[in-house]
Amino acid sequence: MKPTSFRALRTTIALACSLSLAGAAAQAQSPQYQWSNVRIIAGGFITGIIPHPAVPGLAYVRTDIGGAYRFESSTGKWTPITDVFNQNDWNLTGTESLALDPTDPARLYLAQGEYTETWAPNGAILRSTDFGAHFDRIPLPIQLGSNEPGRYSGERLAVDPQNHNILYFGSRNNGLWKSTDFGSTWAQVSSFPVTGPTAGVGVIFEVFQQTSAKPKKETIYVGVSDNTISSLYSSTDGGATWTAVAGQPTGLFPTNQKLSPDGTWYITYGDGTGASGMGGASISTGAVYKYNTATGAWTDITPLGPWWNPTVYCGYGAIVVDPENPSTVMVSTLDRWWPGDEVYRSLDGGSTWLALGNEPSGSEPGPPYNYSLRDDSLTPYLTGISDISACTLQGCDPTLASFGWWIGALAIDPYNSAHVMYGTGATIWESEDVTNVDSGQVSHWTVGANGIEETAVSALISPPEGAHLISSLSDIGGFRHDNIDISPVEGMSQPYYTPLSIDFAQKLPSLIVRGPGWSQSSGAYSTDGGVTWTSFNGLSGGPGAIAVSSDGNHWVLAQNSGTPYYSTDYGTTWTASTGAPANDAVLSDRHNPLKFYCFDSGSGTLYLSQDGGATFAPSVTGLPSGTLFVSPVAEGNMWLASNSGLYHSILQVPGFHHIGKAQQAYALGFGKPAPGSEHPTLYLSGEIDNVLGIFRSTDVGVTWVRINDDHHQWGSVSPIVGDPRIFGRVYIGTNGRGIVRGDSVLGN
Repeated sequence: MKPTSFRALRTTIALACSLSLAGAAAQAQSPQYQWSNVRIIAGGFITGIIPHPAVPGLAYVRTDIGGAYRFESSTGKWTPITDVFNQNDWNLTGTESLALDPTDPARLYLAQGEYTETWAPNGAILRSTDFGAHFDRIPLPIQLGSNEPGRYSGERLAVDPQNHNILYFGSRNNGLWKSTDFGSTWAQVSSFPVTGPTAGVGVIFEVFQQTSAKPKKETIYVGVSDNTISSLYSSTDGGATWTAVAGQPTGLFPTNQKLSPDGTWYITYGDGTGASGMGGASISTGAVYKYNTATGAWTDITPLGPWWNPTVYCGYGAIVVDPENPSTVMVSTLDRWWPGDEVYRSLDGGSTWLALGNEPSGSEPGPPYNYSLRDDSLTPYLTGISDISACTLQGCDPTLASFGWWIGALAIDPYNSAHVMYGTGATIWESEDVTNVDSGQVSHWTVGANGIEETAVSALISPPEGAHLISSLSDIGGFRHDNIDISPVEGMSQPYYTPLSIDFAQKLPSLIVRGPGWSQSSGAYSTDGGVTWTSFNGLSGGPGAIAVSSDGNHWVLAQNSGTPYYSTDYGTTWTASTGAPANDAVLSDRHNPLKFYCFDSGSGTLYLSQDGGATFAPSVTGLPSGTLFVSPVAEGNMWLASNSGLYHSILQVPGFHHIGKAQQAYALGFGKPAPGSEHPTLYLSGEIDNVLGIFRSTDVGVTWVRINDDHHQWGSVSPIVGDPRIFGRVYIGTNGRGIVRGDSVLGN
């Protein structure tokens, strides 16, 4: 009898793997530090959910900037498997595609690389023979784009199930690539008709259909993001020759596909490559088609739109088939911003569809989610980003979590037809009873992203009292963490926006200020440690760094463009500072309430204000390019992190002096002093003794010890903040793996 869900017990081979992974993790664990995430849960774009067809309980997720995860059935959580990249490998932290070997469940392949811009390095293939516990890294001579348009499409990376030494990879700008040695070497398929870029998205998927002919043959289908002449090609001779699939739709971009066990090929389309930007008007257009591979017949099975205008279509993002019921199909809309994206379900191969989410089924508006009851208690912030305007128009409850947007990932459990997951631009929703809707009953949904942390961190503070951590994040604003082991029950800090900086008054830590974010002209402040927030007037120049004096009476806002402004009335009015350079951050002295600092990295000049930010004047010149940090230990205590190391300045000894053995210093943080010491513990992201990592010093930077290991690196990391109340605890901001928390073992 088959297990009933992803969470069922694994087969013997999977269980053995789980035990071996636990042993490997124990060996790899740093003897000094334990690493975990501050829990927010998800928070970014889930671009793929891939259950293994041969192993119950085994599944993987890929994300656009946060790498890949493996589902652990023993814990019911997702485990990150791509934390192996150091600061120099920042471009490899996003997973563009993921391939499973259906004949060897332990084999896993990942395509890593975030951008195809001129400033971005090439991508790489990661290959594992132990379920992602360890990887071989195979550099590619081409760029990948996990955080670029069309990133939910796929899968670009695929294993030939009949010849599992053969893999194909669809690139964005360089056509179709092939490996015949389990991914060790790669070469472009010169016979494939598309060898260059198409809409910047390129070759988006490959799928294999085995036939009953003898000797065994298979048809390889390949999709290209092209809306002109042809986007679908096939080969029946192992890729030696290719033919455009006859009768295929044109004028739209294919986005995703699924080949049913009954030989029906389902394909989704949009009028753009997505995930955003589909359609030049307020309503996007798209379609869903199925192709009978035996007869060559095409059928348009696009679901009808909402009841108030059933002829209005939208883009479509993901499509799946139930392996146990080949006529059961589910498809998602994409970039349908009102009334929100939708998942449709069909039991008859797309002839009829049932909307599970946003569309009332009657002749007039009614409650949304007619077939979907949703519980976001694991991540209450999802309620805070609901589409309240659409909800108001439909007369629904804006306190409910929305059905989601950017639904580009969808999966039906191959061992349990009632178990479905779909990914959004913020999380994973999961149902164990989706088959209820087949008989007109409601389905129940919970957050299925436990263990996934995919936020990009802008700023962190850890005040000496109140909440241990307050954050500023891209996309989902920020949080106040009283308990770092749960996603805050109050959700995101309100008003909701995405600030780029945050600061608190050192001597009045209950006063916290969040700076303006992108496209924002205002910020917010709190007088109760971040429990409640009040908006303040900003400036038309947009985002920037906010600095608050130690007593809270002086604020300085340094925007990304232009010179700083200061305020003495909690942001009600602002006055331009004089003497400060343009476009540079400003920091406050943590003791003297009238002192502010501004470092111009281009000229190597430190500017000082001694009147609350009203005027600035050069103080120190000839410094190396870098980033300034101000210590809470004493007035005038500053550190400069640079590519030539770490420099320190104290009030008693003017100037900056090179400290310790750091070769490169990227970010610096201050934490509680070690027992018996009065100096803050220093935490550094940088390079020491030719090793990139996270380091700690308890002797003012004279000596350092590395506290992370090669399995815990997280790519580009910044900011770094020590906890002033717990010795040895450090919080690390990442660009896609959320907020990482490090705790010293036994307090050492």
